[in-house]
Amino acid sequence: MAHFVEYDYPRYIWRTSTSCWRKTSGLRFPHHTKYDSAILTLHVVLSALSCRVKIGTVRGSIKIDGLSPPLHFQRSIGFCEQTDTYDPTATIREAFTFSALLRQDSSIPDEARIAYVNDVMTALELENLGDALIGSLTLEQKRRTTIGVELCARPSGLLFLDEPTSGLDSQGAYNIARLLRKLANDGHGGGMLCAIHQASPQILEIFDHVLALNPRGRVCYYGPVKDVVGYFERRGLYIEKEKNVADLLIEIGAMMEKNGDKRKVMWDEVWRNSQERQALLYTISSLTPSGNAILATAHGAEEFASPTITQIKLLLFRLSRQYWRTPEYPYSRLFSSILHPLFIGFTFFQLDNSLSSLQARAFAAFLMLMIMPEFVNSVSFRLSLNTALFREREYPAKFYSPLAFALANIIAELPYVFLNTVTYWLMWYWPIGFPAGRAGYMLLMIFTFQLFSSSWGQWIAALTPDYTIAANIIPFFIIISECFNGVVRAWEQLPAFWKYGVYMMNPITYFLRGTLAGTMSGAPVRCNSDETYRFQPPPNVTCEEYALDWFNSGAPGYLTNPGATSDCDYCRYRSADEFLATLNVDPEGKWKDLGVLAAFTVLNWIIMLLLVCGGRGDGVEGIWRRVKQWWRSNPKGSN
Repeated sequence: MAHFVEYDYPRYIWRTSTSCWRKTSGLRFPHHTKYDSAILTLHVVLSALSCRVKIGTVRGSIKIDGLSPPLHFQRSIGFCEQTDTYDPTATIREAFTFSALLRQDSSIPDEARIAYVNDVMTALELENLGDALIGSLTLEQKRRTTIGVELCARPSGLLFLDEPTSGLDSQGAYNIARLLRKLANDGHGGGMLCAIHQASPQILEIFDHVLALNPRGRVCYYGPVKDVVGYFERRGLYIEKEKNVADLLIEIGAMMEKNGDKRKVMWDEVWRNSQERQALLYTISSLTPSGNAILATAHGAEEFASPTITQIKLLLFRLSRQYWRTPEYPYSRLFSSILHPLFIGFTFFQLDNSLSSLQARAFAAFLMLMIMPEFVNSVSFRLSLNTALFREREYPAKFYSPLAFALANIIAELPYVFLNTVTYWLMWYWPIGFPAGRAGYMLLMIFTFQLFSSSWGQWIAALTPDYTIAANIIPFFIIISECFNGVVRAWEQLPAFWKYGVYMMNPITYFLRGTLAGTMSGAPVRCNSDETYRFQPPPNVTCEEYALDWFNSGAPGYLTNPGATSDCDYCRYRSADEFLATLNVDPEGKWKDLGVLAAFTVLNWIIMLLLVCGGRGDGVEGIWRRVKQWWRSNPKGSN
């Protein structure tokens, strides 16, 4: 069945205000192609028709049986992109099932969806490769997989294909075109709109209709492929016998470009004034809205076919499988969570209560920060890869919402964070010899710290459009957080700006304060003989008598030999609390510091959710683009 699609003078305006497609109207039959000598125009046309334009401005209107595309239009059609963007760790069957469960109407039972997946695999001749990982497939097999993912969504009458033969050899390109013909004949995917650049005669003859555009986006022919030669011969163009129709269309496009030569014909003007075009416009005007499947309410009026909870569940299952099949991602963090604390724990093995051990405990806590870059970078890189898939393929096809994507990525990290936490805690806390009664608090603090590191990497990845930019931003945050937390340089020695600004806003400040308070508060200090300061009291005066007024004034420390009358030995700290005071650490404030770090973690997740939902995978750039689009469409903003 043919469906009416009207293109009412749409224009795709680039930032240079160059129009790539002008004054096109037409009737789409069940299988036809767009042919153009400019790749850019082809991609722009399909992006505009499928409502997937992200930059620039689309003006005009697109009608389906006389009505505007509904909210669920993008998930109700199929769009096969030129680039094969997939999760390479998924098998063909898993990718097909994922598409069917998320994009088919929720009223269809899961058993019926799985059965349809099997039918599509048979139609695409992929039944023997169902369990093969997509990352291991050849280019032609990936193109078949691309088509299959869209077919498993049961598109309602429209299937767009953007350069499906690009990059393939002649035999592979012909196999894909033959497959499309077979699918059209069998009724899979409904009507197909395929953009092909420099197709061979064998491929072009497979299609029913062709829409030929010149590089400036003007139509020079629309109609059956078999009528191309007759159309131009009737207008006085000499065509050699057995002329390649594909080459003919390219030459005609070149003629239109060389309009300064009087021997050339402006074929776009010829088409505009032709009887064929007038007949086509009459057919368009005579059509009335009908029960088109795309417009039918039975397919669901929602933007996404599946509820959010189902989207999150399926995404979690896919992410868990992805992590399992890419062991280098969880293994690298687990390895760091074993090796790193082992080095620290056995470097500072079973510390005593001496002054040097007191400083070593503080340094052991500070060294925990060295694992943070590993976590932030790995999480950011993984999320950037998944965001690219979400941005380029799955969100435009309305697989799932940005909210479901963000929440699934947050939840998927939790089991690995807990495993890394327990491993790190066992290898770090007990070898150093911290108090057993505070082990539970430190387990919770390390868990919160690793959650913070993970969430930090996630919001930085969501902030930027790709990992390259994220990798350049991460070192800045890491350096600031590790240098201005009151340990590398004592808080009281920091300049005012760093003391009351960066120090207070630094999440690591609260992690270190809570860790130091939780592991050292209340611990006595016993200086060794080489750690004391020696001074001489006046004659016949004990060390205690000589220093009494000084200690009464609040001075820290104690005398190791208070009754001696010479060689008085002074230890700087009586307890760890006095040492913590020099670092601006409140011994009783460990739970407050834990709460502040947890609040920073939640804030990271909130920022990530806002960036993903607002930027649609493009970070701040995507948010800015959406704001500008809203401003242009807002009547107040246009004044």
